[in-house]
Amino acid sequence: MIITKIELQKNNKKRASLYIDNKFALGLSVETVYDFGLRKNDIITEEQIEDIKRKENQKNTLSYAINLITKHSYSTFDLKRKMLQKGYENHQIEKTVEYLQTYGYLDDMQYAQNYIKDKTRFNNYGSIRLKNELLNKGIDKKIVEDALEQFFDNDSVKYDEYKAAKELAIKKLNLYKKDDKAAKYRKLSGFLIRKGYSYDIVSQVVSELLSYSE
Repeated sequence: MIITKIELQKNNKKRASLYIDNKFALGLSVETVYDFGLRKNDIITEEQIEDIKRKENQKNTLSYAINLITKHSYSTFDLKRKMLQKGYENHQIEKTVEYLQTYGYLDDMQYAQNYIKDKTRFNNYGSIRLKNELLNKGIDKKIVEDALEQFFDNDSVKYDEYKAAKELAIKKLNLYKKDDKAAKYRKLSGFLIRKGYSYDIVSQVVSELLSYSE
């Protein structure tokens, strides 16, 4: 088989069309053309074509992943899921993830730490909800626990979690003015638990607020 033509694609000058024996064979990046030293009139084998396809598919997988993570933060699990949904093969995905992790583009610990900071700041989530959501995102349990411990394992942050829960509860309590004390306790506790606060914090906050409201 002979390469009879290599031409740039009209709609994308970074890609080229490869013709073998005067028939279109495949589209590939210009980078791949240079990587393999492809030239018109070169003899090419089936094995070489398959190798080119594998390398091209791997580059496409990496390019897709980089495009995703430059727009949005992903856990390793979520990024793999997106690539699978796109139709990329497992071995291509694993190589891409390995590359991204090696060069620091994909870091589940950093993802967990940022997630915890954002959700406590903007959504007032407690540690239990944070843990459950991070585990649901496929973050390793040990990483989740370490990230939570680093964030919450100091007196000032512990107080902040209590303070955040109390502020939320005060706002919510205004909606329960017509309820009796038992109903207020049940509704307020349920609300804070859904936000992910621990039993100790919920119990302390609700007991304090309801005693003040008597």
